Amino acid sequence: RLRAVAATRPRPPPRSARAKMYANVERWPSDASSDDERVQSAPRIVLMGSRRSGKTSMERVVFGKMSPHETLFVASTATPTLRLVANSDLLHFAIFDIPGGCDLSELSHHGQALTPQAVFGRCVVLVYVVDAEADPYAECARLAEVVAVARRANPRISLEVFVHKVDGDHFLSEEQKLDCRREVEACVRAELAELTRDKGIEGGDASSRPDEAAARAAAEALRGAAFSLTSIYDHSVFEAFSKVVTRALVPQRRTLARMLDALVTACDMEKSFLFDVASKVYVATDSAPVDSASYELCADAIDVVLDVSSIYAPSKPAAKTADGDGAATPD
Repeated sequence: RLRAVAATRPRPPPRSARAKMYANVERWPSDASSDDERVQSAPRIVLMGSRRSGKTSMERVVFGKMSPHETLFVASTATPTLRLVANSDLLHFAIFDIPGGCDLSELSHHGQALTPQAVFGRCVVLVYVVDAEADPYAECARLAEVVAVARRANPRISLEVFVHKVDGDHFLSEEQKLDCRREVEACVRAELAELTRDKGIEGGDASSRPDEAAARAAAEALRGAAFSLTSIYDHSVFEAFSKVVTRALVPQRRTLARMLDALVTACDMEKSFLFDVASKVYVATDSAPVDSASYELCADAIDVVLDVSSIYAPSKPAAKTADGDGAATPD
């Protein structure tokens, strides 16, 4: 396809391939009930955060192809929303968007009350969005409570924390962004330790050193957790969702990584990704560390190929020319 872009007469992908590529984009966000059976059986990502933290906006930007500037008009999530992302066999899961600012005991879905077991029991990954421009202590206190409840309902759940909106005037340098992420992580650990001491979450032993027991319980609750800096105005949110998908939602990731390693070695490449074209989320990569610059270059190349392909894609059956080549009929 890259060679086709450089050719004099680019050959667009078949109509059936393009229809499949954009099938999820065209119907997002659709009525979730239309895919009810597939939604209920798909692996689930629970998306949580405070009110106006930007979690729904990032969902629309990544999986709905919405422009970041259009998200200014997206209404806050009022009720829990379960939607399917099914771009391919490798990228197939449901996103459960939970309204911000609501108590977990007050949630309901399709007229039925939601218990913590109903929310987190079938969840593979909990993605919690922290607003970097808000009060970090209030955000971390809420996150600590959610993590404690989620771990009790499903001990195998994976935790991903997105420190979002790091594109404002408070984060002009990379060091400021990293400081914010470290502060959020330290604050969450402190809040979880405090919950352990006050409420006995995760138990711990009743030893003579309760502070150490609380710290161990907090570390256990955050075991395997990843903290990422995100913004909808750059590629960081796409890269963060890519890491979520590759870590927890692609069981074939090790096999795919070995195959990509072989491709890199055989073709003398610097880096390789296996992308879902519609969302620009990579579902696998080789064993070399991921460089953000390499990801951005590949994502921009996908945009160029799709844009050029859409220009030359025929909207009507191609007519035969004198030299026997097919030519697109202009509208």
